[in-house]
Amino acid sequence: MPDTAAYRAGDWFDWSDDFVSANERAGTLRPMLVRARAVVLVEALACSALLYLLGRRFFGPDRGLLAAATWLTTPYVVGLSHFAMIDVPFTLATLGVCVLLARWRDRPTPTASAALCVALGATLATRHTGLVLVIVVVGSMAWVLRRVPRQVAQHVLGTGVLALATVWVVYRGLAPSAPSGAVVGRFDGLVASSGAGSPLSRLVTSLPLPLEWRAGFAYLDLTSADRPSSLFGHSWDGGRWWYFPASAALKLPLTLVVAVVTGWVLAGRSGCVRRRELAATVVVPALALWLFLVAQPLNLGLRLALPVVALAFVGVGGLVTVLERTAAVADHRPVGRLRAGRPWAVAVGLVATVQVV
Repeated sequence: MPDTAAYRAGDWFDWSDDFVSANERAGTLRPMLVRARAVVLVEALACSALLYLLGRRFFGPDRGLLAAATWLTTPYVVGLSHFAMIDVPFTLATLGVCVLLARWRDRPTPTASAALCVALGATLATRHTGLVLVIVVVGSMAWVLRRVPRQVAQHVLGTGVLALATVWVVYRGLAPSAPSGAVVGRFDGLVASSGAGSPLSRLVTSLPLPLEWRAGFAYLDLTSADRPSSLFGHSWDGGRWWYFPASAALKLPLTLVVAVVTGWVLAGRSGCVRRRELAATVVVPALALWLFLVAQPLNLGLRLALPVVALAFVGVGGLVTVLERTAAVADHRPVGRLRAGRPWAVAVGLVATVQVV
């Protein structure tokens, strides 16, 4: 942990360079990266488990396995899952929020609320975009408990307190001593500059969160300007609303994109799927995260939308469930296991084969 001028000034970008250089000289960089990447690999496996839970809840156990297998065999996901970055951890935290929100809607008990709030705190501690999920969860709570205003107030207040407390535990667990000296001055300057230019930023940076978190948000706000981006051989400055869907169509197997889109269309038209709950716990969080990305002038890659991609994989189960029920009705038989002779079963097998290839 090199004690350099950048460290004492709180200049995290320059200090990260000092950190890498110092550990490279000491011979500790490579084993440290291996351990860090191993953690992300475990988190990617945990994402598949949560996708299984979501798929099983809405489409059945076999479809949950299909959603998990889709995640584990998608080349883009496999490629990101060995990088020591925050994209996979934030995806894991987001999926955890969706699973716990679904369970809270079943039984809004204090225990379920506490677990959901801790998951929200994990998203905030991982990426500032977690603020969007806080809004989604609070809105869902208010809607479910709308007939009892007192309970709405209790759950919303409890959500805020526990989520903020989780962020404090994470930050002080990593750095027990708060910033001091020149670091405080630099961080306070970032917060003040951001708050002066944006009422929304002023509101966010006034939250009782660690100074490091608020300074990080302020820095993102101050630097969220039009930047060069490119796709399909074209370049531009700023953001484009179609960037992330187009990037997904380019970087994910085409058969998977078709299967996901078809699955969601069939699930939306099917009466055998709990559409309202599916919308509240999967569609709305994914849509909110995507709209937040669209509103930013930064098209930095599909990895920023990885939680949206993961939630989209849940829809693969809708393709199988609806087609299986249709075939069962046509044959006048109960809905059971897949029958390999069906054309749609061949199509599902083709999707899986292309994934592996």
